[in-house]
Amino acid sequence: MNYSIRIHWVVMPFILVFAGCAASSTKMGDPELEPRVYQNEFTTVFDHAVKALQCLEWEVKNQNPDKGEIVASTPMSLLSWGENFTIQLSRTGNKGIKVDVLSKAKLQVVAWGKNKDNILDFYNALDSVEKSGSGSCPAK
Repeated sequence: MNYSIRIHWVVMPFILVFAGCAASSTKMGDPELEPRVYQNEFTTVFDHAVKALQCLEWEVKNQNPDKGEIVASTPMSLLSWGENFTIQLSRTGNKGIKVDVLSKAKLQVVAWGKNKDNILDFYNALDSVEKSGSGSCPAK
């Protein structure tokens, strides 16, 4: 029997099941990952979001205040090749600024909870920068 055909039948189901990369976002229904609303000026929240990424030592790849979008990436770790991280800011009807985020694994299929951790780490950093009032990183 042709061994390449056997390997094909063993490997293909895994490729089909695990194709794509793991992701988490504020739109997934997890109460901890709900979008946050900040009562501040749009430009202030935007600047604080960029500062929060810098405090986390994540690389800011692109920032577009007109679209309210920030794109960043997290560094590699023992559990991950790093993640792509997108932040979307929008104005709400009650003079607040809504912050939605998406964390998506760069290469691996299973994220091992890293995407959720990234979102929570970002929100904690943003909360700290917002509370500081000066836009500074919290003491480590």
